[in-house]
Amino acid sequence: MIYDELGNTCLILDFEFETKDAVSLPVYMGSALRGAMGHAFLRRCCDKPVPDCSECRSVCVYPQFFSRIERDKNPKDTLPNPYVIYHHGDSRRSARLRFSVTIIGKGIEHSELVVQTMKSGCANGLTAKMIPFLLKNVSERKCSIFDGAEEPTREVSFLFDTPLQIRTSGSVMWSFSFELLMRNAIRRMRMLDVAEIPADLELELLRKANEIKVLKNSLKPYYMERYSNRKKARFSLSGLLGTVTFCGELSEFMPYVRAGALLHIGKACPMGLGHYTICDVR
Repeated sequence: MIYDELGNTCLILDFEFETKDAVSLPVYMGSALRGAMGHAFLRRCCDKPVPDCSECRSVCVYPQFFSRIERDKNPKDTLPNPYVIYHHGDSRRSARLRFSVTIIGKGIEHSELVVQTMKSGCANGLTAKMIPFLLKNVSERKCSIFDGAEEPTREVSFLFDTPLQIRTSGSVMWSFSFELLMRNAIRRMRMLDVAEIPADLELELLRKANEIKVLKNSLKPYYMERYSNRKKARFSLSGLLGTVTFCGELSEFMPYVRAGALLHIGKACPMGLGHYTICDVR
């Protein structure tokens, strides 16, 4: 396996915002936060009255963070946005909003732009009520995504706390397996240039992943959607939530599932979907 030192690095920005009065916010704010940052990002990057990203998408930062860039002029091979937003709140009223933005690989060089646009985007207002949130604090920590370190493991549990949406033939999958987890973690690593994983190694890993058994499964469907102001349409963000436990010879898979925990898996990862925590390793 070939590693790219920059591609294998992520910078995690932990944000804390505050508003004047306690308010009730949606449990999952990833889509709203991405939208707020995106509007501010576009104002910083483009001075055209009517932006047309097709003219300068190869040199402008905005499409890298909010569109898809073709890799080697192949429209079917595109680079995903180099970040994920993670927010998981609750229904209690609060004047504080905490979330993180994980910037991946080459996107790290634009971390200051992420901070400034998130600051101004949230100050302009969040939710349909356009509630302004002011930045109180932001801290950062850097870490490697894939370390290759195996650990003796026979049983592991995963808590999916934002909806996991995996589609096949256009339809959301409501069943889940360890092979599916590994397939999507490897796909995210490859698409984000974290590491070059040889095809024969990937096939062997997925073959072995099929042998891993489900011990407990409490994953349940969770239904939600978002509205896109740009496309003037609603889109499903529905997926699976809950805990699943696998058992078997899991040692060699652990570096990949740890990477997946940082990168998220499935659809709409930049908005925070597909986040999981490795909550029990035995």
